[in-house]
Amino acid sequence: MTARPSLTSPLRPVKAIDRFDLGRGLPFAGFAVPTVIGEIRRHFRDTTWEVRVPRRVQELYRDLAETTEDLTVELRHMPSTAQLAAVDSRMRLRQRLAELSPRDRRIIALRFDDELTQTQIATEPGMSQMHISRLLTRSLDQLRQAA
Repeated sequence: MTARPSLTSPLRPVKAIDRFDLGRGLPFAGFAVPTVIGEIRRHFRDTTWEVRVPRRVQELYRDLAETTEDLTVELRHMPSTAQLAAVDSRMRLRQRLAELSPRDRRIIALRFDDELTQTQIATEPGMSQMHISRLLTRSLDQLRQAA
């Protein structure tokens, strides 16, 4: 009989077995796979850096590497620092836009992507041009404050 790895070992996939509750009626694979993947990620996160770097910094590093790779393919050369900073600004803007209501995001898209006037935008949802103006002003103020 083989000895079971201790729970203090760096990689603990047996945690899935120990924590699985048959009484919940869930399949074991549906519980075990995310648990094992999480343990593997934690293992590599904790053992691959020489200096202990906070998780958020590691995630930012990974995002930067992905963005650099994407831009390298798009631009067909290694992106400059300024180009990476512009991607970062766009990513932050996308995150801030996602925090707005769907109606506000739609109005901003119609105004800046489709380049419609406030009067043209007002006809779609059945609002007045003045109301669209107020909504745009409020949404853009929120985006500016977040930036």
